[in-house]
Amino acid sequence: MNFLKSLKIVVFLIFIVFYSCTQNKKNEQVNNNKITKPDTLQLEVTEPPKPSNPIVKKATIPEDEKEIRAYIKNVNQSWEKLFVTKDKNEIMQYFAPAFIANEVSIYSDNSGNIKDYTNEDFPKFIKSITKRKGYKYEFANVRFLDIEIKNDIYFNVVYKSKLVEITNENKTNTSSVIINVTCKKINAKWKIGYFSWVEFENN
Repeated sequence: MNFLKSLKIVVFLIFIVFYSCTQNKKNEQVNNNKITKPDTLQLEVTEPPKPSNPIVKKATIPEDEKEIRAYIKNVNQSWEKLFVTKDKNEIMQYFAPAFIANEVSIYSDNSGNIKDYTNEDFPKFIKSITKRKGYKYEFANVRFLDIEIKNDIYFNVVYKSKLVEITNENKTNTSSVIINVTCKKINAKWKIGYFSWVEFENN
């Protein structure tokens, strides 16, 4: 009986070992048949940099410069009104009692002319140009090149403009002019002490 009992135990152990080996092989086959997904490749997508559109702030004009620009605008308008009023004081109101003025003209044929005026003969020049029949001129495209101010007592301004000459309502000539004006405040009003006019005739 003991022998049979021992034989049964041995057979049972062999069965357990055989069964375990069989299960391991099945598990290996199942694992081999599985389709494994490759690791997902994570790509970092970066947007291209957006073009920068900086906001360009318009330069702020100081109040004292605004005053000077307005003054020059009034002077130019008076030059235009001169040919209507025929009154030399239309221009002379802006000048100091003593001043110097000069005019440089470069003509289309490359000839030139320079004239100097004092406070005595400049009014005569003003009077002479008002006698031209049907003649007038206008300023256009005024561009300020430089403004210097000294303690609200003196200023110097340089500006460029297009000058259109008109005869009998027909445009007869255009020029480019560069004007330099130096002023002093007298009795709280700006008065011209130096006036320079350089004109380049275009046609």
